[in-house]
Amino acid sequence: MHISRTLNVYVCLAVTVDRYIAVRYPLHSKIWCTPKKAVMVLVGIAVFTLIYRIPVFFELINDDKDCGLLIHTNFGKGPFMQVYYHIYTNILLNVIIPWIIMIFLNSYIVYLVHQAYKVRGNMQGKDAKNDSNKRRCTLMATAMIFCFILFNSINSVYRVC
Repeated sequence: MHISRTLNVYVCLAVTVDRYIAVRYPLHSKIWCTPKKAVMVLVGIAVFTLIYRIPVFFELINDDKDCGLLIHTNFGKGPFMQVYYHIYTNILLNVIIPWIIMIFLNSYIVYLVHQAYKVRGNMQGKDAKNDSNKRRCTLMATAMIFCFILFNSINSVYRVC
């Protein structure tokens, strides 16, 4: 659960950065955003998440006395895991940093798309359909990120309180 939540946050952040690059630097995005680089980013996110979440594997143990219930180990009961790892690092690495970046970049993306829509509204050309598809993809990604933040805010508020 911890690994999937962290992966979810950083994959959404990667989608946001990809859309930002595609909107802000459309000519460079063909060079910077290739399938090979996307795989490298996803592998990097997975490695970061596994390294960051290694302590969770040592937090619980199977209790053989009570029909296999999971109980906290001494490491899991300690102040490092309870306070620093689960509260401070979780809030910083899974909420504050990614959400600030996502909110800032998506706000800027919406602004740029709105500006481009006004400028391109008067122009008709053979690439109008291609621009429309890119705009729809960008707006869909932005809507996905805003839904992500909305739906994950409940869990984040619960974890803080």
